[in-house]
Amino acid sequence: MMPKYNIGELIAALNEAVNKLNSLRAKCDDLEKERDVLKRDNEIMVGMINDMGTIVIKARAALGEKE
Repeated sequence: MMPKYNIGELIAALNEAVNKLNSLRAKCDDLEKERDVLKRDNEIMVGMINDMGTIVIKARAALGEKE
C-alpha cells in the first residue's frame, strides 16, 4: 500500500524551499557584486602602490641616492 502524503504540506514545503533558494541566490548576487567592487578597488590600490614605488625611485635618483 502506498504511503499517504498530505499534498498541501508537500506544496508548502516546496514553496518554502523555493523561497529559501531565491533568498540564497539574492545573497550570492550581492556577494558577487561586493567581490567585484573589492577586486576593482584592490587593482586601483596596487596601481597606486606601484606608482608610489616609481616616484620614490625617481626621487632617489634625482637626489643622487642609490637603492
